Amino acid sequence: MRPTDVSIKKLAENLCSARKAGDTQETANILKQLIAACQTDANTSGCISYSEELIELLRQMKDPRELARQLMNLSQYYIALPDNDSALEALQEAKAIFETLDNQLDIARVNVSTGELLRVLGHTNECLSHLNTALQIFEKHTAELEKPEHVDDKLAFVGTLNTLGLIYNRLSSPQKARLYLERALALNRQLNHTVGTMQTLINLGVSYSRESSTKTFKFYREALQLAESIGNQQYIAILTNNIGSVHEDIEEYDKALEYYKCAIEISEKHNLKRYHSFFNKHIGEVHLKTGLYGKAIERLQLALDLARRDGLRGEEGETLELMYKVCKQTGDFERALEYYEEHIRIHNEIQGENTQQQIERITAEFEVKLHRRETETLRHKNAELEEANLLLKEHRDELLMLERKNTALAVAVTAHHEINQPLMVIKGHLDMLIFEAENEMNNEIQLRHFERIDQSISKITSLLTRYSSSELIDFTYYSPTTQMAIFDTDENDE
Repeated sequence: MRPTDVSIKKLAENLCSARKAGDTQETANILKQLIAACQTDANTSGCISYSEELIELLRQMKDPRELARQLMNLSQYYIALPDNDSALEALQEAKAIFETLDNQLDIARVNVSTGELLRVLGHTNECLSHLNTALQIFEKHTAELEKPEHVDDKLAFVGTLNTLGLIYNRLSSPQKARLYLERALALNRQLNHTVGTMQTLINLGVSYSRESSTKTFKFYREALQLAESIGNQQYIAILTNNIGSVHEDIEEYDKALEYYKCAIEISEKHNLKRYHSFFNKHIGEVHLKTGLYGKAIERLQLALDLARRDGLRGEEGETLELMYKVCKQTGDFERALEYYEEHIRIHNEIQGENTQQQIERITAEFEVKLHRRETETLRHKNAELEEANLLLKEHRDELLMLERKNTALAVAVTAHHEINQPLMVIKGHLDMLIFEAENEMNNEIQLRHFERIDQSISKITSLLTRYSSSELIDFTYYSPTTQMAIFDTDENDE
């Protein structure tokens, strides 16, 4: 029997005694200890069960701040299950409570948790918006974060830095990622926060994955030692998988498969459903690289089924892209095109949702700004009537400009959707023609023409993506009588 089993059994006995005695405070304390024990043992179902009981108890105790914080914790357990709808409900209730209490640090923390959920759901732009809002609040209250009673808020601040680093890793901006991650690592070590330190070490390893396998191995192995020291099965599984990915990157495929299969065993043994699709996809990709196409398609089909079961749309899209590549290699061009078109459809849906949320955020920000200005205008109406008229004119001009920008962005999104679909069909057929031409003799002229067509398609696709995800839009004159939209895509940040 493991130490955690003994601990949980003893705590469960104490819980029964506290319930019988009607001691609500002691019951709440024991429930928190049971949640912590289940967390260490990666027992997500146990965390949820005890958290739900604790939350009902806190409703009776009328402790709104602690209730909201436990709702945030519960949302993270739902995400791990995964049950994203329940997670979102818990976060919405927590947010409503925090806004009533008007505590800025708590509002920052609920933004962090909401951002984390949006990241899991693949809504990158909205995720970054929530995290940057949280970061601004934390950095305005750095003095408060140094107080002992705000240690949880400081941990949330560190978690925000870590997640921003993770996202910029995924956006292929490793140097920008490391700006956040190095700050997070120093703070985690200062706080002796083992789990946070592991998370940051993992993300630092990822940031070096394209530059130095030696540094990546160093960060992953240090993190794995920490995970093993506290028996955290979730991180042991993740790090085992990550070490396998480094072996894959340096073409040590047999070692990579060993680590991937070990990661799957750990995740299945400890019911870590969230990672099943991810780990199986990696095995399928290794089989693709080593030419074992039958095994590749079998493993990728399993990964696809798991991704759809768990609602992981990003994973679903990536798996479909790999299945397209397998079918192309085996000459099954009809199925290859089906997988490719489905991959593009999911990609466009996710991007379209992100863009719509971006438009809604811009509109909401403008409405808040407009309301504040109108309030200020009315306050000084009698004394400064002329200035008020000028402010109202500015408001009308801003509203007109917002409508024009939203229209331009909507047109860009529509163009991206309508043009990108047939464009990707053309690219899919072009890839097959290139594949056939490469296997024939004396086709150098054809291949040069194909290459130019492919470059043009890639350029059009890149432009459409940039325009539909632009954060800022301005207008200038194309000719004396015609205006054109200028899309600021923050290319200098990359």
